[in-house]
Amino acid sequence: MIKFNESRLQFIFDDQKWSPIISYDVHPDYKKIEKLNGTKGIDFLGIYNNKLYLIEVKNFEGFAERNKKRLQHSGEILMNEVGQKVKDSFACIVGGKRNSRKDKELWSDVLNLINDDNKEIVVILWLETNLPKTKTSVNQKQNIEKISKLTYQNYRNRLHTKLKWLTPKKSSIKVLNNINYANNLEFEVK
Repeated sequence: MIKFNESRLQFIFDDQKWSPIISYDVHPDYKKIEKLNGTKGIDFLGIYNNKLYLIEVKNFEGFAERNKKRLQHSGEILMNEVGQKVKDSFACIVGGKRNSRKDKELWSDVLNLINDDNKEIVVILWLETNLPKTKTSVNQKQNIEKISKLTYQNYRNRLHTKLKWLTPKKSSIKVLNNINYANNLEFEVK
């Protein structure tokens, strides 16, 4: 198991299934490219079941007022930020492949997945908000899940529009949290 702490959450990946899984935005090759003003990167990059995953984490729980504008209009501002991070990450992957002294093979494997139209690329935004977490009754649980599903579907649709350049090919966009995650990707979030 490999553990990463991000945005007050702990992600625990099964490193036998995720090969590799890296904390992308602290990787030395990303840090070289980050020096270009305004460059942003996703939080995690990994390969699971022969698919490339780019994962961005935002934990707004307890910070609703501060992030209110970012979540308005189906998360327009936030989804733009995430779209920028995905786009910049692709550029950094190319730079890593061309210039890495340490992980050239990693970036080569990632680029091979990107270039293979038969391989799926998955973008996940892990987004925790102030949706109620306590479930005291069946009705309350159903209401929370319904609100979460509708809200997160709107976020996913908005992010999908920001990543249209990526999604016509075999790609998928997911917006997940601790309520709607089906625990099907060999990782856990605490």
